[in-house]
Amino acid sequence: GTIADRPADLPYSVADMREAFLEQHRRHLLRRERDGTPLPPIKVGFVSSGFNSKAVLYLSHDLFRFFDPELVEIHVFSTGAPDHPQFIRQTMRGVDWRQRVIDTVDYFHDVREFDGDHIALARFIHDKELQILIEWDGYARQGERAMGLMALRPCPVQILHQEFLATSGAQYVDYIVTDRVVSPVRLEGLYTEKFLYLPHHFFSKGHAVQAEVVPPKMEHVPKESSSAEFRLGVGRPQENACLASNPLGGNDQDEQAV
Repeated sequence: GTIADRPADLPYSVADMREAFLEQHRRHLLRRERDGTPLPPIKVGFVSSGFNSKAVLYLSHDLFRFFDPELVEIHVFSTGAPDHPQFIRQTMRGVDWRQRVIDTVDYFHDVREFDGDHIALARFIHDKELQILIEWDGYARQGERAMGLMALRPCPVQILHQEFLATSGAQYVDYIVTDRVVSPVRLEGLYTEKFLYLPHHFFSKGHAVQAEVVPPKMEHVPKESSSAEFRLGVGRPQENACLASNPLGGNDQDEQAV
C-alpha cells in the first residue's frame, strides 16, 4: 500500500489548543463567579492496544476507580480487540478486565475502526477536546502503536506511561511518568520528555484491591500425591514457575529443585 500524504492542518498546533483551553477556562471562571457554576473537570485520555487480558491491564485496571469525577473526566481509546468470550469464561474464570474499565471510566472508545489510520484517529481524539493524552504502549507493543498518532498532536499535553520505560526520542511527547530508580535525575538530559516522578514506583498497581487475587503465602504445602490436582494459593513453588512449559507450573522435579 501507499502512505497517505499528511494533511496541511496536521499536526495540530499546541499553541492554538492551549490558547483555546485558556479562553474556555476564563469563561468558566467568570460563570463560577457570577452564578456559582462549578468548573468542568479536566479531560484526560488513555490510549493503548492492551485493554484486554494483558499484564499491564491486570495491574492497572483498578486505577480508574480512584479518579474524582468532579476533577477528571476519563476517556479510554482502545486500539486493540477484546478477549474472546470463551477465553474470559474458561481461562479467566469469568473475570473481564476490559469490561471493568468500561464500567468505571466516563467514556470508553473502541477505535479499532481507525486501525492503521492515525490521521482519522488523531481527528477523532482531537474532537473530544482533551487536555491530556496518556499513551500506554510506547514502542513495547507488537502491531498497532500510538506513536504515529502522537506525532499528529491531538492534545496539547502528551504523556508516556507504563509499558515502555525509555525515552520515545520524540519531540511530541512532553512527559514520561516514571520513578527515581528507573529514570535517575542525572539521565534526564538523555530524554526528550520531562520526568513526572511517582513517589515509590512508576507502575500503577491495583491488584492489592482485587477480590480474586489470592494473598501471597510464605509456607510451602506439598502436593498430596504426584497426581493431585493443581490448587492455586497453597504457596507451592509451582505457582512461581513462570517459564515452565506446563501452563500450571513445573513438575515434581522442578519443585524439588526450588
